[in-house]
Amino acid sequence: MYSMSKGRILYFSGPDCSVCRDLKPKLNDVALSEFPDFEWVEIDCALQPDVAALHSVFTVPVVEIEIEEKTYLRFVRQISVSDFTEKTRRLYDMLSD
Repeated sequence: MYSMSKGRILYFSGPDCSVCRDLKPKLNDVALSEFPDFEWVEIDCALQPDVAALHSVFTVPVVEIEIEEKTYLRFVRQISVSDFTEKTRRLYDMLSD
């Protein structure tokens, strides 16, 4: 089906976002352990506003799951680790079939 190496988890954050700082290690741990074939990419919206604008990110945190440069999942602001894990797992498993 799709090449797993083309999957990416985009983590959009900001330097003054305490939620971003608290959430990042939790999601990163899940990504590394549960979805090893997805690349983890961090985007600091203050340093890369052009990338944030390209993805229509106007608040943080935002997490997008991309496959072949198309967004399949998007999580915004109130992000639950369990919700992220569950929904990403469904997509990940579908791609590995």
